[in-house]
Amino acid sequence: MRIAICDDDKGLCEKLESLFDKYRIVSQFNYVIDIFYSAEDLLKSMKEKNPYDMILLDIYMGDISGVEAGKILRQNDDNINTEIVYISSSRDFFEEVIGMRVFDYIIKPITEKDFNRLFNNIQRYYKSNSQIFNFKQKGKDKFIQLSSILYFEINNRKVVINRKESSTSFKVVQDEYYSTMKDLREEIKDLKFALPHRSYLVNCMYIEEFRQKQIKMRNGDIIPVSQTYREEAIKRWVEWMKLNNICNLGRGNDD
Repeated sequence: MRIAICDDDKGLCEKLESLFDKYRIVSQFNYVIDIFYSAEDLLKSMKEKNPYDMILLDIYMGDISGVEAGKILRQNDDNINTEIVYISSSRDFFEEVIGMRVFDYIIKPITEKDFNRLFNNIQRYYKSNSQIFNFKQKGKDKFIQLSSILYFEINNRKVVINRKESSTSFKVVQDEYYSTMKDLREEIKDLKFALPHRSYLVNCMYIEEFRQKQIKMRNGDIIPVSQTYREEAIKRWVEWMKLNNICNLGRGNDD
């Protein structure tokens, strides 16, 4: 796991790096930390290297603020899986960053209690995303990461898995096999999957908007929502976001 800390306060960067080192020993959770003192340096580095899994990003910084940097990151599909934790001395920008799928928003000064909560959420989030989904395709076992699956679509016992081709893009590839929705739901009891329609099982990680009659996925796909399943699907989505401390709890309206 690759983590970036971006803050013009060198003392805070050192404190956060020290806390990560301390918790690494206790948790045996492996990660690499990079420090940046400006948003410009962070953005330049991310153009040259692989995306970070998690960025702790200060809001009040130099020429490019943390809010502006977050918007730039979200415009690049290479950073689609990067989670952002905002760090700020006030809540002034909370409403503005909600729509950017923020993992957390922490108010300074950061205490060890704050960090402990954040670290536990990060650990739980990434452990849940490392699960493997197994299915049979043409008589052979096939294994894919559960977190790579955007949604399942079932029609006449044929299951179509729509998943990301790689961790750094939203190019979708499909796998097909035969099963039923009942069997699929028994196999996938993971909280992050919601049933908005009898023919669709959707990964809450990739929901961008939950509208009245449809869901917009982060890759642009539109999933129908039936009245029968809508309330329970919304409940599952909100529960997943609360569990993972995701701030974006807004719901969009149909166009």
